[in-house]
Amino acid sequence: MANADTPMGFKPFKYQNGAPYDGKARVVYAPSGTSDRIGLYDLVTPSGTADTLGHYLTVTRSAAAEEDILGSVIGFGYTPYMAVDFDDLGANYRVAADPMYLWIADDPALLYLAQDDAGATGTAGAVGSNCEITAGDCSTTTGLSIYELGFGSLSTSAAQIRIEGLNDEPNNVLGDNATWVCRINEHAYRLIAGA
Repeated sequence: MANADTPMGFKPFKYQNGAPYDGKARVVYAPSGTSDRIGLYDLVTPSGTADTLGHYLTVTRSAAAEEDILGSVIGFGYTPYMAVDFDDLGANYRVAADPMYLWIADDPALLYLAQDDAGATGTAGAVGSNCEITAGDCSTTTGLSIYELGFGSLSTSAAQIRIEGLNDEPNNVLGDNATWVCRINEHAYRLIAGA
């Protein structure tokens, strides 16, 4: 049976020690000067400044081959104190150039679920390899990320993401568009050369 081609970004899954992901998140800020849409489970990178209050680190959407990935977006809001904007309960992604606070899962020990882009057929040999991400604008219908694992770049060389294993779930099999357990190698808190 073939895997469905349904990109989902990088969904927090569990910690490397086996503990389940507990929903903890950090608040960051996407300022008006950044023109990319940001969706649920998109990866973000620090941009080296803070919001106007100086409290919340500013971020941009991560790009392929970019180092210093901070984590995956799990929520949105127009203030740092609430996860939804009660004036717009339909908002399910950050509109391009719209200043917004984001909740991100950013623990360097966190593992994620992500689909491969079928750039190379996923086999058991992918486990322990590294790859770059493929990035793009999120869906404006669902708000979900379309980020995937760039299996065309799969190798033992240093890269953004490390493949930890095939996710053990029904209807997920080795092959194109499989869902993998992975971690961020080139994390803003922990850059690992050649990991």
